[in-house]
Amino acid sequence: MAREQLSEPRFNWNGFADRPQLAAALTDHVAALLTNAIGQRGTALLAVSGGTTPAKFFAALSAIP
Repeated sequence: MAREQLSEPRFNWNGFADRPQLAAALTDHVAALLTNAIGQRGTALLAVSGGTTPAKFFAALSAIP
């Protein structure tokens, strides 16, 4: 990784009206990344926090065909 990438991180701010909109956008984004990885490499990994925090995210992600 180039030094510039490490010293100058880029952030994209995404605002959402409420938590359901945030959850839907996160689910869509992660699903697209996982689908892309599986298409390119045949596999994908996802690491998330433990506890009950990701429960709604998992439910939404599992509903995507």
